[in-house]
Amino acid sequence: MRIFASGIWQQSFLRAGESTFESGAGRFTSYPILGFHFDASDVDLSTSVAQCKAVTDKIAAVILHGIKTDGDGNSYDTMTEMIQHNVAEAMENGGQEILDALTEQLTTFLAEQ
Repeated sequence: MRIFASGIWQQSFLRAGESTFESGAGRFTSYPILGFHFDASDVDLSTSVAQCKAVTDKIAAVILHGIKTDGDGNSYDTMTEMIQHNVAEAMENGGQEILDALTEQLTTFLAEQ
């Protein structure tokens, strides 16, 4: 990103492509989570990610089209019901392990900041 305003250097504007944004103190927020990378290289955690993804993939395509039948052929009355069922199944198939690892890694990362 270059800092320009009509080709003249001005620190009060940021230009990204053809858009110009005013900059200055208080205009941008830095979050302490910036720079965090989830590490799923552990074999057991990688297995949990794969299992969880297999479950969530059951509704990934159909949900975009408003279809209330999951990849196993189960029909639901509402999209919300289908999503809730899928989330519960995903949590049973590795989702909880992922959430626990994410919480642990993020807590450690934030403690080191």
